[in-house]
Amino acid sequence: MTDFEKALLELKEGLFDVPEVKTFFSLRDQIQNDPDLMKLDKQKRDAQQEMAKAINDDAQYFVKKQQYLQLEQTYDSHPLIVNYKQVKAEVRALLEQIVDILSTE
Repeated sequence: MTDFEKALLELKEGLFDVPEVKTFFSLRDQIQNDPDLMKLDKQKRDAQQEMAKAINDDAQYFVKKQQYLQLEQTYDSHPLIVNYKQVKAEVRALLEQIVDILSTE
């Protein structure tokens, strides 16, 4: 293993020890295993497909779009999703800091 590979491994291990990263993966797993959220996500995707099918019928499209938007709002306001999006933004900021550090000469 090269010094570079060792440094990358240390970075990875350090990154996975950061509380925000741990929380991110925990929330992701909870979301993927929550039966209510899985059902809601499927309903949302189905509603989106129905909306696309109704693209040539303005009245039907509007109804389908309203159904989709309501499902999307319900999904997005679920506490797990709200927390996940917040932590995801924090992890993204952390990764951007790493990129900035690596980009400086």
